[in-house]
Amino acid sequence: MLCYLLIGLLLFVLFQVFGPLYHILRLKIKYGSRCIAMFFPLLGDLHFFKSNTLKYGDPIKPFQQTMTQSPYPQFRFSNLLNRTLVGINDPDYYKEILQDHQKFKKVYALFHQGLASNGLVFSDGETWYNQRKLLSSSFSFDQIIKRLTMMNEVVDTYINNFNQQNMVSNLQSMTSQIVSRSFLQNADISFLQDIPIIFARIGELRMNNPLWLFKHLLLGEIAWKVLPIKKETDILNKINVIKQKLDQVIQTRIQQRQQPSFIEPEIKDFLDIHLDQCFQQIQKNPNYKIDMDEIAQQFVTLYFAGTDTTAYGCLNVLLMLAEFPQYQEEIYEEVSSSAAEKYISRENIQQLIKLNAFIQESFRYRPSVPTLILRTVRQDMKIKDLELKKGWFVVIDYFVTRMSEQRIDNPNVFDYKRWIQQQNPYKDENGFSNIAFSGGARNCIGQHMAKMELTIIIAKILKQYKLQITKPVTWFIRGVVQSFTPEDALQFIKRE
Repeated sequence: MLCYLLIGLLLFVLFQVFGPLYHILRLKIKYGSRCIAMFFPLLGDLHFFKSNTLKYGDPIKPFQQTMTQSPYPQFRFSNLLNRTLVGINDPDYYKEILQDHQKFKKVYALFHQGLASNGLVFSDGETWYNQRKLLSSSFSFDQIIKRLTMMNEVVDTYINNFNQQNMVSNLQSMTSQIVSRSFLQNADISFLQDIPIIFARIGELRMNNPLWLFKHLLLGEIAWKVLPIKKETDILNKINVIKQKLDQVIQTRIQQRQQPSFIEPEIKDFLDIHLDQCFQQIQKNPNYKIDMDEIAQQFVTLYFAGTDTTAYGCLNVLLMLAEFPQYQEEIYEEVSSSAAEKYISRENIQQLIKLNAFIQESFRYRPSVPTLILRTVRQDMKIKDLELKKGWFVVIDYFVTRMSEQRIDNPNVFDYKRWIQQQNPYKDENGFSNIAFSGGARNCIGQHMAKMELTIIIAKILKQYKLQITKPVTWFIRGVVQSFTPEDALQFIKRE
């Protein structure tokens, strides 16, 4: 009897491990040269990205070289754990994922439900719709323009004391300060600097520790308490501190608003907007309870999205400026003439045509977020002739689209002037080729604010420093962001 049980268990394990291989081979036969097939037991995509980094110093370039050569595959079929994974790089196919987003569920890869699962990025259905509607006013162009003075002040403070030995930390501190003052302007929230650290450590565990990954996928939230390693305990402690202190900030603001002497601020921050809605609900229903956890998770979401991706995006643009010194001098001359004053105004930003084009090209050539968030298919379906089964993973391989000569001329040449010569240099454009900030209804709500931050930060750095590369770099993906190491390969030389 025991023998049969062991055989049954072995067969079950083998089916779980190699089950996706059947679908991968079947799909390869079905779609032929229109796809590539790849498989590695359990680790799948994680293995391929990591091995590419170790072998080539670049996690995605080998994929690009394979996918952007004739006959130009539209899909790649791989696996992740015991599921089939479908990567799509053809905009005519993946636009339906972005337009019909309700048919797919974003994979919450942070594993701690109390961190950001209820925030704007990972929420779903009516909850997401209400959150997006509520927050839209905070990201309107008129509201962003009101933050220009604050952005200039923050950037000046950090650049005047710039420590190039810790560039990522400096840029994260700069962008986090802008986000903090935009959304919790008068509160002491220095403790939030641990948020990018938490996200980074979870990303490292997910990429480098297969046993940790399997444990969390198998057990869910309870996995944090089952044989926790020291890194898990440290992450949990940081999360608990952040949640406690955010609760205190929210409670303090509620008490302030309840005072008879309270005066409505002229510029409302994120918390004011949320509490306005909550108090309106209380007037309609006295039994309504303010959801402190949702507000806290929303801020964690906005804080990370507005800090890490913007900081690494800025770092990658700076490296591109150093890599192409002739372009750097052209951009510097434009900044010196079009934004000569210390304060960079709305008009200055509009006049920095070359710099904005250079940022666009850098996002195409080396985006800080090279692929969109992993999703699961909710039900069996087809996108045109592409077969998708319930429970499969699907990912949009934007890093392939932007480097395909089918989509853009001379994709391997860095040429920022292509964005000046034509508004959109992508060929056969359906509105979904250039998706550095995603696309459709669930695009990045803070993209205009991020672009404004990047323009101000880079312009002010170029005014004071000349950028140089002193050693070769290796590219990596950590969590959702792509950047390079070592940081000190990029040097800042003070301009006279």
